Amino acid sequence: MLVGVERGRWLKADLHIHSIYSEDSSLTIEQIITTCRRQSFDIISITDHNTFEGALKASSYAKNYNDITILIGIEIMTNLGELIVIGDGPFDVSYDAYELIDIAHSMGYLVIAPHPYDIWRKGVRDHIYNLNIDAIEVYNTSSSGKAVEKALNVAKALSKPAIGSSDAHTVRELNTSYTVIHSIDNVINVKTIIDSIKTGKVKPYFRSVSRIFSRLFR
Repeated sequence: MLVGVERGRWLKADLHIHSIYSEDSSLTIEQIITTCRRQSFDIISITDHNTFEGALKASSYAKNYNDITILIGIEIMTNLGELIVIGDGPFDVSYDAYELIDIAHSMGYLVIAPHPYDIWRKGVRDHIYNLNIDAIEVYNTSSSGKAVEKALNVAKALSKPAIGSSDAHTVRELNTSYTVIHSIDNVINVKTIIDSIKTGKVKPYFRSVSRIFSRLFR
């Protein structure tokens, strides 16, 4: 757990991790939780591609521990590019970006634009200016410097909270990029976490290890 000088606590979080329930990830639920606990993460979200299965498995598995909070997440390929939705349970998703955001917000959930300007992945790119998202993923382990710079500039221009995430698909990618979230509430739950993110009480961190090298040494 990270401790800040302000009243409250800084909580270490990774809001974008893929498990074996994403076809392109080799990470088991046990590997993710065991590794993230060892790396002192307070909060993680499993955000598999178009499925809640990994997140639900992780939530069930983590009930054995009281030192890590699991958020239920999903990375959805919408008609305008990928969006992440995070909350406390599954819902009927829409693949229309505007409708998806409306559904998420009606439930009090968090909507993140992941890797919005990465040329190798399907971010929302300049659609971001018209979408009512809550936060922008500015640091992502696999994003280029140019994509990171663009995302940072857009987050600043739109006054959106900037977060960092590993987008891990392998063990070596965990803990490469993450976010610390400031909480003044003694109770850590989905609502307080989402409220802190939406109100900008976050700091993104980047400790990149190239996905190319991580896959070479798996």
